[in-house]
Amino acid sequence: MKRPSRDRSGVVGILIAVLVIVIVIIAAIALFLIPFKSVSINESRQAELAPGATSLSMNVFMDAGSVTVRFVNDSSVAASMSVTGTHRSGFLAPDRPVNVSWSVANGTESMAIDLNITMGRNIGLFTSSDIRCTLDISSQLRTSLSVTSSLGGVNVTTAEGVTLAGADLRTSAGGIRMNMTSGTTLDGPLKLNTSLGGLDLGWTDLTATENASVDLMASAGGIRLMMLQTSDLGSNMTVRSFASLGGIDLTLDIRGNNSARVQSHAELGGVRIEQRNGFNGTDADLTSTNYPASSNLDIASNASAGGVNCRLNYAE
Repeated sequence: MKRPSRDRSGVVGILIAVLVIVIVIIAAIALFLIPFKSVSINESRQAELAPGATSLSMNVFMDAGSVTVRFVNDSSVAASMSVTGTHRSGFLAPDRPVNVSWSVANGTESMAIDLNITMGRNIGLFTSSDIRCTLDISSQLRTSLSVTSSLGGVNVTTAEGVTLAGADLRTSAGGIRMNMTSGTTLDGPLKLNTSLGGLDLGWTDLTATENASVDLMASAGGIRLMMLQTSDLGSNMTVRSFASLGGIDLTLDIRGNNSARVQSHAELGGVRIEQRNGFNGTDADLTSTNYPASSNLDIASNASAGGVNCRLNYAE
């Protein structure tokens, strides 16, 4: 009769040991994994406009978070930025989870600024952030812009008087939106590239030089272009779009001495011309009735798995 009692005592001991282990595991999960800890992020930097500076090379890298770039009329500050948001992690995570590096180099007539925003080394698997970077650039500087975001979107808006010597916007997972407002000059290549996310490019009465070109590439996501050109474009320019997995939507409205050739190809999904005022040709190859003119837009849209939709209008 006593032997079963000893057996029951052994089982109880094993159960207690298992319970202790489970409690330790739960405590470890709470400390290391569950994002109970919340840290507010609020950092800012700025670079004064150097005497005699006329151009700026602006390079931005952010590994997790969204980037918004705005051009402002400022004659004293070349660029300023703020990083805000909240980072949530385990209790034992560092109190400063975001590292900000802001480097400024001044030349005779130029400036170069490198901005790097990276997440610190986190303890735990389940962390979350809603980190946002806002960057203001003086419209008085001829700007070459490079923005890379590993995880997050990129949004760029120009302003009257802005001259872009080129722009390269890239995301691994996130959309890209760029709006070139009236009075913007493009004097170099414009490249938008995303691996997972959509591309949205629009402009109103852009001025282009012979150095200008536009290349859009979306591996998994759609592309949307909205172009209104009533003033003289100023030069011939090519606009190329390629979507591997997603459709392409094009709205083009040109006037006066601007002309356009629009070539469209879709392996899956087909080409649909929803509107064609002042354009002649086949759905795959359309030209405005004044093509070629003093300023020609050559637009090529290629979609591997997704359709191409076009709305085209030309008026004298």
